[in-house]
Amino acid sequence: MRCVALSIILAATAVAVFYVCGKIAQFLDAAREDPILAITNHPKTCLGLAGVVFTLFGMLGVLFGLVGSQQKPVAKAQKTDTSTPGDKQTADSTPIAPAGGEKKTVRLNNFLQGRYGADAAAHFTYKETSSGPQNLPVWTGTYLVDDKKRGVESGTSKKAAKEAAAQRTIAMLEAEGYTIPNI
Repeated sequence: MRCVALSIILAATAVAVFYVCGKIAQFLDAAREDPILAITNHPKTCLGLAGVVFTLFGMLGVLFGLVGSQQKPVAKAQKTDTSTPGDKQTADSTPIAPAGGEKKTVRLNNFLQGRYGADAAAHFTYKETSSGPQNLPVWTGTYLVDDKKRGVESGTSKKAAKEAAAQRTIAMLEAEGYTIPNI
């Protein structure tokens, strides 16, 4: 039973192949005499052959890397400011707290507001920069207290960079002897 079904499928396939080959032969014979007339008399065969040719060249282009997307080189981050002798810091090994939990930015802000009062904005600033590709930026946050860099940290989002920089600033201020209350 399987042999009969297989022979029927092979016979049908052979008939289809001979039909297509016959149509291509007719088109090519007509194209040798008059190409325009061949295209108008056999438009389906012409479009089929054009599709096969474009597919072949497309596959060869992809195979050899001529067609397709190429990754653009990632620009290296450049320093945004020059270092000064006051920027020299000893390596701080204080661990950064994981995300979640207490908001370090609120804790730092409360401490600075308590220390400087209404004039706090004149004593501390926060700056942020981004580097890397536009679809995957790395944000760097910097806290300056009394014009000294206190906390510089990076993150994959603005919020993460700001929280990490606030934690680093708190750690540095505590290492200098300041007591920063928890919220």
